[in-house]
Amino acid sequence: MEIILVLGWICSFSSIAVQFVGIEICFRIWKKGSTGDISPAPFVANLIAAGLWVKYGLLTSIQSLIIVNALGAILALIYVIFFYIYSLRKSLISRFMVFGCLAISVPYLYIGVYLEDQNLAIEHLGKMCVLMTVISYAAPLASLFDVFRQRSTDCMSFPLVLAYFIVSVEWFIYGSLLKDQYVQMPNLIGIALGILQLGLFVVYPKSKTASKEITIEVL
Repeated sequence: MEIILVLGWICSFSSIAVQFVGIEICFRIWKKGSTGDISPAPFVANLIAAGLWVKYGLLTSIQSLIIVNALGAILALIYVIFFYIYSLRKSLISRFMVFGCLAISVPYLYIGVYLEDQNLAIEHLGKMCVLMTVISYAAPLASLFDVFRQRSTDCMSFPLVLAYFIVSVEWFIYGSLLKDQYVQMPNLIGIALGILQLGLFVVYPKSKTASKEITIEVL
């Protein structure tokens, strides 16, 4: 039990650290003055997934899930609001936000009103969480087209991909120790997607020009 508790806190801290990457994206948007071509879809997907996992954590009494996803939901909501402020397509962001609210509230009502059996509620909500987590993991894969077209991973962030891969491994191990398939399944898919994306950095390494630009920007 002590190992599970320690690993749960490690997973929580790792996930929280990764979620703060959105601050860097918001900073770039602020400097530019607009969202440009950056899509809010990944943040909306993260918001929905986090919101559902909070409920799942409450039903299963898994404290680490509650903590990390409560903070994740708050951060995702802040990011989406930030997108709305700087986006020229506010109607599109509004539709995303309405969809996000419905995607969270409908399952909550369904679980709370129609399912009195807690085991059945956990099963149904677990499947919803898995689906949304897979969608959340898949959201950044839109950049794969540009990678194959340009034969370069300039549009991808190696530290971010590596961080998500490590977090997926941690949560998969944690889910295995808990013997919770709904924690295991989406993170197993996350591991597979992480390996795929890390492999792209080997096949299509970043160009020297992009590396110099990154170095200059950091300095």
